[in-house]
Amino acid sequence: ARTLVATARADRRTFLIILLMLQEGLRRIEVSRLDVADIDFAERSMTLRGKGGQGGYTDALPITEETWRALTAYLAEEGHTTGPLIRNRVRKHGRTAPATVSELVRVAMVDAGVKRPGDGLRTPHSCRHTAAHDILSRTENVRAVQQAMRHRSVRSTEVYLRGHTAELRGIMEGRSYRT
Repeated sequence: ARTLVATARADRRTFLIILLMLQEGLRRIEVSRLDVADIDFAERSMTLRGKGGQGGYTDALPITEETWRALTAYLAEEGHTTGPLIRNRVRKHGRTAPATVSELVRVAMVDAGVKRPGDGLRTPHSCRHTAAHDILSRTENVRAVQQAMRHRSVRSTEVYLRGHTAELRGIMEGRSYRT
């Protein structure tokens, strides 16, 4: 994640997209649907139109400090105050498609050396998995991860929680089979 973030800094748009996915755990469609009007500058939060809402508002989410700095720098550079947050580079006022969001992150992953061409294991959605895993590592609270990832069911959250060794250590220690 650090290598990816460091590599992506060269392009403010890709950098912001990666931070939105890695820090806030956004899905590519949520990144694509964000408008400048969805950003609450006083509260440093955003309102999301997510997967489950068929385009309607579904959740509010705080914006981390690192992402906030990237977002304000991006807006200052781009100069837009309305419309889509992540603009289409061809149609200047258009929205960037979810597939384009994925492609920008995929290219950044290859450039950073964290993904090889044809590697199906590391995808842009891996940023969301990393966010969930890191939140669990910090909080040790699956419900907090569920809330941050905006899952209706904790069963959906469990898919994101790969091999959390700290949690397993406490469960596995304290047993002995010596006679």
